Amino acid sequence: MVTTLPPRSLKGCPMVGSMARVTFLSVACLAALSGCGEGDEDIASKTFALSFAAKVGDKPFSCTTTFDGVGTTRSAVKPLDFRMYVHDVRLVRDDGSEEPLSLDQDGSWQRDKVAFLDFEDGTGTCETGSPETRTEIVGTAPAGDYAGVRFNLGLPPS
Repeated sequence: MVTTLPPRSLKGCPMVGSMARVTFLSVACLAALSGCGEGDEDIASKTFALSFAAKVGDKPFSCTTTFDGVGTTRSAVKPLDFRMYVHDVRLVRDDGSEEPLSLDQDGSWQRDKVAFLDFEDGTGTCETGSPETRTEIVGTAPAGDYAGVRFNLGLPPS
């Protein structure tokens, strides 16, 4: 059984971490929160895939695009890279309570409580990158209805 929740806008999504705030690049915190599992709703846990979309303003991020009018100086920007770590991912219920997402340990993109998101594809001005991208986080949490996601940006202090 696949459960798909409607996309929700998460403007002001709390992305707390030690990294400086990125002023001209934004990530749609939650494009879709979907759960995949076998059987009924009484299953103790489900696998969830959180899909992310990188944007510059209202335009999709691309290494082959020059973005005009960025920031207070309205500069033209050519991206060189767009990758980030997130940790301590939590699913949020309508009442604000949180449930930790236990990340799938895939050996490449997710380890322990840390996930690596990679939006650059090695094309255009992102020539130091690789063609591989990763725009989702996959893990398990108790079955139920969730309205959003919270996570910390960057690597944990430890």
